[in-house]
Amino acid sequence: AYLYRGLIDPAIVELKSALALDKNNADANYNLGRCYLEKGVVAEAANYYLKTLLQQPEHIPANFDLGDIYYTKNELSKALAYYSVVYRLDRNYSDVVKKIALINYAQKNTDDAIRFLKEALELSPYDYYLRDLLAGLYKEKGLLDVAISEYQKAIDVLETAFLGLV
Repeated sequence: AYLYRGLIDPAIVELKSALALDKNNADANYNLGRCYLEKGVVAEAANYYLKTLLQQPEHIPANFDLGDIYYTKNELSKALAYYSVVYRLDRNYSDVVKKIALINYAQKNTDDAIRFLKEALELSPYDYYLRDLLAGLYKEKGLLDVAISEYQKAIDVLETAFLGLV
């Protein structure tokens, strides 16, 4: 209850008490990870997320949050491993599809980047940035007609947003 009110220190005490009663409480481990991440103690947060995954390997929020930790540290291969678990379990999780697309783009995996950018845009069609990246990749591949079409869609998105229609 404390965590949802933003009272991090009392939440940590409460969650550690829950773990004292049941060390295999995946929710308590995950929420302790959230608390420590909120406090900026990233290593401790990651430790509790990993404990969560030992109990529930397919725990979507713990996998996603670990992916975010590694993404922020620019450890893209590790981030991709955790995001891939989430993607396997929920292909409509738009944030994870976007992160996988951006990792593939950063790692110059052009074909995978294009595939995931297209998927991300199906889930978030008004994302100008992703559309611009996709157009740029098509341009690099020499697919100028497709690139121009994507750039036009990006312009349309910006115009729509500018006019307040989105």
